[in-house]
Amino acid sequence: MDGAYIALRGYKFQFDRTILEIFNNSTKTIEIEQLQDYGYDDYLVQVKYHNTKYTPAQQKQKIKKPLVQLLDQYLKNKTNKFILFIYLKGISPTKKTLTVTELDAILGKFKRFSAIERADFITRFTLIYADDFEHQYKEVIQKIKLAYSKTNEEAEIYYSIISSHLLEIVTNNPPSVNSKRKTSKSEIDKII
Repeated sequence: MDGAYIALRGYKFQFDRTILEIFNNSTKTIEIEQLQDYGYDDYLVQVKYHNTKYTPAQQKQKIKKPLVQLLDQYLKNKTNKFILFIYLKGISPTKKTLTVTELDAILGKFKRFSAIERADFITRFTLIYADDFEHQYKEVIQKIKLAYSKTNEEAEIYYSIISSHLLEIVTNNPPSVNSKRKTSKSEIDKII
């Protein structure tokens, strides 16, 4: 399998999700590639895309790694809320809160977090099984089309401009200045 193809689709999926978040929270500043893939207010979001049909055990593993990253972030700030937005081929889009038992089943033998930490974390965590790549892209184009009263073709041009803007925000600001990795709907309006 082509690693670059998979990685680029994953980044595009993440950027498309970030664009949707910008439009869905038009008064908020969205942080990009700071503490997590993106964040706003007290929400931190991990976005993952897996377009391979996995067994249930493999699906658990694909959820485990970003879940542990979010748990680690929780230990640093227990007031945040956490979302894992993940596409797993064959899983219908749903929003789910986990029980401690379900969290433990995903973590398996990984026992770094106490029972109290795990119990509190699940009250602050949402697992969202996402729609596929193409559906999300169409949703982004529709949001742009409606926001700016444009045709599909014009919305696709705007999409390219917005995507380029997000890419520049991340690539022009190394981790040492990640505080500049943020944008908002009003900032997007100015570049459009």
